[in-house]
Amino acid sequence: MRGNKGAKTAGVDGRTTASIAERTGVEEFLDALRGSIKDRRFRPLPVRERMIPKTGGKLRRLGVSYL
Repeated sequence: MRGNKGAKTAGVDGRTTASIAERTGVEEFLDALRGSIKDRRFRPLPVRERMIPKTGGKLRRLGVSYL
């Protein structure tokens, strides 16, 4: 993710990849995230979904977070 165009933009949790690397450490952050998923403590934020038109008449999903 750090190489992506929007890497300096904070996510829905307000943290950037740089802040995670500096404060928590990438391995520690990922270990905690894996643990919360395995323990079923992780709860994703609610997302509003809209269908937007594509060329050719098809539709695709677009998720917009509530924050």
